[in-house]
Amino acid sequence: MQPWHLPVPCQKMRNQDVVFDMDGTLLLGDLGETYFFARLLQNSGFFSPDPASWDYHEGEVFELNSPSSAVLSAYLQLGIQGEDSASFLEAYKAIAGTTPQEMRAFTTALLDAQVPVVPLRLRIQTEKHPRSCPIRFGARLRPFMQQLAADLRTCGARVWIVSATMQYLCEGVGDRLEIPRERVRAVLVAENTLQVLRFPWRETKVDALREAGIYNPLLVFGDTMGDAAMLAQAQYPIVMANSVPELLTLAAEKNWHILDPGA
Repeated sequence: MQPWHLPVPCQKMRNQDVVFDMDGTLLLGDLGETYFFARLLQNSGFFSPDPASWDYHEGEVFELNSPSSAVLSAYLQLGIQGEDSASFLEAYKAIAGTTPQEMRAFTTALLDAQVPVVPLRLRIQTEKHPRSCPIRFGARLRPFMQQLAADLRTCGARVWIVSATMQYLCEGVGDRLEIPRERVRAVLVAENTLQVLRFPWRETKVDALREAGIYNPLLVFGDTMGDAAMLAQAQYPIVMANSVPELLTLAAEKNWHILDPGA
């Protein structure tokens, strides 16, 4: 068997490490941001906790209440300033107190619901005047990537997920893909102190792998510049065809493999 025309034959994958980014690679959309935005919408009187009941359409506008507006404003401002970890903590405040079991259950329900992944607008209340924030909402597992992960496991590869999304949300994806939870390396926060214990993003994705004893994985799959450092560690970096232009340019310069699920 040769999984999906990858640059390595199946027989050479046994006992080798294969690493996937999650959002935009295994999934269409962003699971972590969808969970965050859904909580803000729920706190503002929209949506139930059950994704199967969500009703929204492309371009729809939702007006957030004042507390949710304040959280989203702080999150966006820190993101603009490049304070990725601090921005994440602002988002985490909206979900603090949620148990690991509840996060995994949300992921399961979201994947089962197969919600649309579309642009929406959130209307934020400010001291001066309301403003509208464009977001991309929804996340769903890509069938092609689900089959690819299964094929790699059949070939005997050790499959990992490394992501800048909450650990327990990612574990829900890992459960669906039959990836052991100990092979999911995502964001961990100390609940009592709100200290970020692990935040795999850019170079710290490499750190997350090294903490697991992985220095030269066989394959790494990614779709943003946040994955570039991790991709560079692989014997065979695999860049998704839907990647951001900067990563596609880098892939062309370095002759990295491009994977197009639609080809």
